Amino acid sequence: MNSCVLAVAAGLQDHMVLDHEAERKTPTLSTLIALAKVLCVPPGLLAFGERAVPGAADPGPETTFAARLRGARQRSGDAWNAIAKRAGSTRGLLLKWEAGQVDWPGIYAEHVLAVARALAVCPRWLAFGELPPARVEPKP
Repeated sequence: MNSCVLAVAAGLQDHMVLDHEAERKTPTLSTLIALAKVLCVPPGLLAFGERAVPGAADPGPETTFAARLRGARQRSGDAWNAIAKRAGSTRGLLLKWEAGQVDWPGIYAEHVLAVARALAVCPRWLAFGELPPARVEPKP
């Protein structure tokens, strides 16, 4: 499928797909969801691949982005100021995310990735509630 066909099928302008493929623009979560539907892949896989965060904590049972963020923060035991500093963000923005006061689909994947790293959780889980496939370690 070429980028023009993909863009039309996802309801996007064709230059958007080219910009994202060339990494000239960072996609929002809503753009990633639209592309993932057309490509029949989980949006988290498209956004973050199968990257795991080394030493990532076990995810909780939360079902919304705001709830997952709140749970991850609480389990980390860290204050928002420290998390925001590690993520290169602001405490105020993260508090708005946690309170559900920010339009979730408009959040950029790179910001979710930075916060996931700061909280030591899987970005696919934080953004979409997805868990990457388990890896099986080869036996020696």
